[in-house]
Amino acid sequence: MTKINQNPSVLSKVNKSETKAYANLFRHRWHRLCEDYLPVKTDDSIWRFNRKSKSEEPSQGWKFHISATILEACDVFEKVAPFLISRGVQFKAPKSLEELSKINCGLNYGYHQIGKFITVYTQSEKQAVELAKRLHELTGEFFAVSVPFDEQYLPESSVFYRYGAFSKIEATDEEGRKFPAIRNLHGKFVLDDRFHAVPEWLSDPFQIDNKKAEKSFAETPLGMNFKVFRAITQRGKGGTYQAFDFRQTAPRPCIVKEGRRNGELGWNGQDGYLLVKNEFDVLTILKKRYKVVPQVFASFEIFGNFYFAMEYVEGKSLYELMKFRRRRFSIKQVCEYAIEIAKIIENIHLAGWIWNDCKPANL
Repeated sequence: MTKINQNPSVLSKVNKSETKAYANLFRHRWHRLCEDYLPVKTDDSIWRFNRKSKSEEPSQGWKFHISATILEACDVFEKVAPFLISRGVQFKAPKSLEELSKINCGLNYGYHQIGKFITVYTQSEKQAVELAKRLHELTGEFFAVSVPFDEQYLPESSVFYRYGAFSKIEATDEEGRKFPAIRNLHGKFVLDDRFHAVPEWLSDPFQIDNKKAEKSFAETPLGMNFKVFRAITQRGKGGTYQAFDFRQTAPRPCIVKEGRRNGELGWNGQDGYLLVKNEFDVLTILKKRYKVVPQVFASFEIFGNFYFAMEYVEGKSLYELMKFRRRRFSIKQVCEYAIEIAKIIENIHLAGWIWNDCKPANL
């Protein structure tokens, strides 16, 4: 939802022009970095490597994912690439900042890929422990993008890790189905579980003495007041969840929206935090003038991310009504829907706002 500006066309052109020029500078810089540090590429992959793998190197082990936003990617890479090359390890990064943007979005390549900017393949556990400390130090000044299902080296660190295959390894189960695999300590193929960073048959070598306590939601509003029981959507900028509001005598259903700091950060500096904060502000203002807008119950911050809880609206969306129909709506029904939607948009405009995301799924 966008506030109507007195002269939006002029402001829009200036911002878009400046943002485009800014983005192009970063794209050209990333291209030069790829030519210098990531010469190995293939036409069918979004990844570029610093070198080819060697036959004597392990096929599985500890690997690091160093996260970054598109605005800091070049700086992060310039910090770590020379160091990694000096240590002789293999690493990869996306061929363009557009691909990094898609990775951090979580929709194009999967939610589990978010934050995986640079992937580092270590050659032994000892080397992994040494590299982790130094990589954390080199990237300490940058913002981290959380990598789902990986372990974070330290709170706020841009370095994440997991144990897994370095290239595609497939095995076949008793029913003939193939699955991504690694070998356990006995040499037997087991599932390469992307949802657990440390296999149960391995100890975590990065549990260092100065590692702070894991983040807990227990003493936060999400642990005490709002109990989430289902994720409706999950992507880089945040999530939408079904929950119960336990602040009432009788718990009431609600929707919790999450805006992640640095989540899907764009060239204009806008991230998930700002988008969801803007949505909260819009709904709060519109509710005062337009009764059909869902009621906002509360807002709060947890670990740098913005959340708000709002009324759960029963019923199906227009998209759901359309999705499973085998026949078109009648002309009468189409006209009724069109008139109702037009009235909704008119009331929003009268309140001084433009609905940028008007679509069947949101009606």
